[in-house]
This record gives sequence, C-alpha cells and structure tokens, in this order.
Amino acid sequence: MQIGDRARIVNYGHLVFFSKDPRHAEQVERYTAYLPIYKEGESFYYFDIRSELVGEEVKIVNKVTSGGVSKYAVEFNTGNRISWLHDDQLEQIDNGDLGKRT
Repeated sequence: MQIGDRARIVNYGHLVFFSKDPRHAEQVERYTAYLPIYKEGESFYYFDIRSELVGEEVKIVNKVTSGGVSKYAVEFNTGNRISWLHDDQLEQIDNGDLGKRT
C-alpha cells in the first residue's frame, strides 16, 4: 500500500493486558464490565480497547518502512488520524480519493 491508497481496518489490535494474578482481579473486573475479553492466554487476559475501528475505511496518509516492515498513518472520513498500523491490520480497497467510493 502507498500514500493515497484506501484501505479498511480489519484488525485494530490495540491490546491491553492484565495478569491473571489475583492481585489484578479488580482491574480485570473493571475492564470486563464494558469490554469482552479478546483473548485469554496462559498468564494474561487481553482486551482490544478500540475494536470499534474494525471495518472503518481509511486513507493512507503516511508510510514508514524499517527493517522490511511497513507502518501506516491513516485518516478517517472525519479527518481524524491514527498511527501506526501494520499490513496485517489493513486490507487495501483501492487507490484514490476516499470520498469517491460508492
């Protein structure tokens, strides 16, 4: 993907995690009150705190490649921007102007 391309967020993956250690039970309880557990590992609970972004269409506004790994800054239809998403978090729709897709 290149700057100007349009993409869909397929996996935001902004995870926070808490240990299963009983000392963290209160924090886990607070999070599960409004977020489902995304993944339960051997020692941790994982929560995706921005899952509402999955499915959003965005425009690539910046790209940085280091060590063969590309990261992208994206812009939503609202003009809001977030950084840095990786290839496995985005699905290319096409290249061109975000506002012209029907």
